[in-house]
Amino acid sequence: MNHDLRYTIPPDVLHYEARYFLGFGITELLIGTFAGLFGMMAVGTPGLLIGVVVLLGVRRFDGLGNRSILEYGVARLMYEMRREEVVLPRVLPYGSGRIEVRSWDGDVLYTLESEE
Repeated sequence: MNHDLRYTIPPDVLHYEARYFLGFGITELLIGTFAGLFGMMAVGTPGLLIGVVVLLGVRRFDGLGNRSILEYGVARLMYEMRREEVVLPRVLPYGSGRIEVRSWDGDVLYTLESEE
């Protein structure tokens, strides 16, 4: 039996794409290249910046929650503009009491004391 025709399928076939240049796949490179070329035809050499912006808008990074840099920037800006303050009631037992909040290592982070 000839074993030359065997091929191991990657574990995640649907999300597998070969990376060619600086971690970009062929689809991302084509989109960025065409955007850059059309930008250069429209406004000249500064239109190359359009291609770079489009590449940053298409490429997704795992460190950013599988988002592109532009998508992460917009989400972060919206979060900063709509940041809400959460107010919780301070609940302590009746009488004088003390509650210590500790870290996983056992260090005291802060202490709440009630006085009556």
